[in-house]
Amino acid sequence: MLNPEEGSLSPAVSPPTTAAPAAPPVVPSAPVAALPPAEMLTVSADLSCKVELSLLDRLKDMVITGGENVYSSEVEAVLHQHPAVAEAVIVAMPDERLGEIVTAVIVLKPGASSSGDEIATHCRKFLGGFKVPRRYQFVENLPKSALGKVLKGDIRKSYLRENHNA
Repeated sequence: MLNPEEGSLSPAVSPPTTAAPAAPPVVPSAPVAALPPAEMLTVSADLSCKVELSLLDRLKDMVITGGENVYSSEVEAVLHQHPAVAEAVIVAMPDERLGEIVTAVIVLKPGASSSGDEIATHCRKFLGGFKVPRRYQFVENLPKSALGKVLKGDIRKSYLRENHNA
């Protein structure tokens, strides 16, 4: 501010106010080197909430069994840890009592053998009881798209057709 008596700049002094004190400055938890320049920082007394969502799987790949949500990717990851499993997918199959049941469709490694009971025992070590597949189907290969993606819809249709005709 220009002081007319001295002809120079001097800091402006504002009179004290009776308003409520300003909110304390926000102290960031990041290291100083990671912060943007001071002119880009703003301090606000507003409270805000940051919500982060994690999408674990496609909604259509979620099995709702007895009112519990089971994400197929979680169960598939456990199945892939079994030494006899080459490939595995989880699909939801209709069930009169539970609505849907977790069904594993598995391709075994060449020369390997396993049973549904053995794989269920493996799954129980890592998953809650409602997430352990109730049915196991062993196949030679899984249907895949031209890009190599497993076609779960085709698996569901095939499984339903086989069980309907049985």
